[in-house]
Amino acid sequence: MHLDRKLIAGLVTATVLVFLPVSIFADSLRDEAISRRINFIQERLDKGTTAAKRWQYSWMLINGGASYLQFGMATTLDDKDEEHDRFDNIVGGITGLLAAGDLAVNPLVAWSAAERLRQLPDATTDERLAKLKQGEQLLKACADREEYGRSWKTHALAGLVNLIAGVAIASDDNRGRDGALSFASGMLVSEIQIFTMPTRAISDWQEYSKLSSDGFASRREPFWKNRFYISANSQKINCSILF
Repeated sequence: MHLDRKLIAGLVTATVLVFLPVSIFADSLRDEAISRRINFIQERLDKGTTAAKRWQYSWMLINGGASYLQFGMATTLDDKDEEHDRFDNIVGGITGLLAAGDLAVNPLVAWSAAERLRQLPDATTDERLAKLKQGEQLLKACADREEYGRSWKTHALAGLVNLIAGVAIASDDNRGRDGALSFASGMLVSEIQIFTMPTRAISDWQEYSKLSSDGFASRREPFWKNRFYISANSQKINCSILF
């Protein structure tokens, strides 16, 4: 009976010694993993900010400036023999305005994502979890926006706008050659805009996804492996914990 009591007491002691440190260590590991993920996302967003801003501002300036100049030129062409040029400039101004407006309404997420993430608080575990969730959403949104910018839908939309502009010019006094030239030049500018768009966030999101499923998790394994040892005999129970 006395031996049974000692055995039970030993089991209870071993259970407390084993599982209490495990719980504490698991919490510290979770915080460490959260911080690693946040730092990874913040670093990648920071690296993508400059290129995103350069592209965003450059093409808003190019499209907006071209639209402004063409509308301005259209107002100066009043002579009867300048009607075609006036019409062409109005059409060109509209297409440029549409392009600039699209960038204003649907900008690259990467140009402001890093600062938005940096401003979030991270003093407590709950705040860090919320920051990690927001960071993942921002990185994914950056990648999605860049994928859309290179997708067939963007090429098709650019083609449609330039085709309408070309047809409008061609229909003005049967100027098919001028319409074709307008379409070709508009598509050239559109394709340059599409293919100069940064795509860093796409590869960053792919890398983060792989690390989340493999790299980050695998870093925990060495801490858990072969650190808890329990041995028992008829007299006592030994528990060893290696840190």
